[in-house]
Amino acid sequence: MAKAYKAKWIIPSNGNIYEDCALVVDEGKVQEIIKQDSLIEENYTSIKDFKNALSGASEQELKKYSDMLATEHARLTEISVKNKNAACGSCNGIC
Repeated sequence: MAKAYKAKWIIPSNGNIYEDCALVVDEGKVQEIIKQDSLIEENYTSIKDFKNALSGASEQELKKYSDMLATEHARLTEISVKNKNAACGSCNGIC
């Protein structure tokens, strides 16, 4: 029986973007991508909900997303320091 992995955003290597969908995986292979509201719990051994996570199908896409977040954090931190704000807003007050 297959497992399902839900996420707010799923971006497979073909470049399509799926919102509020789930990956259906059987024997370690993605079988299909379906809308979350189509999931029937009895059809899966487990359903893992990654909430608002971004689920990318390639390491390169995830690295690109991670680099973008780091760049944005650095930019917001610089603005925060210049404006003497308490935090940039994306790091829970660490910066």
